[in-house]
Amino acid sequence: LLTQTDYCDGVTLDGICDHFLRMILERSMKFVPKLNVSNYVNKDELVQYLHENAGNRVESTLRYWSFMIQVMRQLILDREYSLKQFQQILKIIKDQNLQMNGLLPFCFEINPECEKYLNDSILAEYILSTANLDDKKFTILTTSILSTNNDNNTPNLNQVLINNIERIEKLQNELNITTTKQNNSTIEQITTTIQEQNQSEDNTRQQQQGNNQRY
Repeated sequence: LLTQTDYCDGVTLDGICDHFLRMILERSMKFVPKLNVSNYVNKDELVQYLHENAGNRVESTLRYWSFMIQVMRQLILDREYSLKQFQQILKIIKDQNLQMNGLLPFCFEINPECEKYLNDSILAEYILSTANLDDKKFTILTTSILSTNNDNNTPNLNQVLINNIERIEKLQNELNITTTKQNNSTIEQITTTIQEQNQSEDNTRQQQQGNNQRY
């Protein structure tokens, strides 16, 4: 993890926060539950589902470390605090932290520079890539995921959508074929019934005509 220095040099505070964010994300993903994504054909809806169902423990982990990083950042940037001032700052940070929801806002708090490579779709890609793994003790957040802030850099999301669309289209075609067969069968039954009724009426008329001729 610490050798991934494509974005930051690892020396500045932002650089440390960059590596720290990746470390937190990697470890928080072990709490992602099994997720069913088989019903989604729209990318925005799939991304929203993954964010909302990543689990409370993932959000709690990010919330905790977001708070810790904010406190550390304040201590590093301004060390001249009285105890009372520090307590007041802690309360402000805590209140702000508790008002935040979702996953991405905490990532931005931990490292504001992550906006250059992290967005809703990229984070959803990472959630999806770890959701159905059996062993989630340590899932590496690779540079293939964190390469650019680009919604097209989501191969797993795209593949899920393609598979779902193809499966639904196949089911729809099978349903259409079945419906067509049922309709044809119904039409045949109706036609047969009409023919039988017509034949019965013809027989009745012929019988009546025969009776009239005898009289």
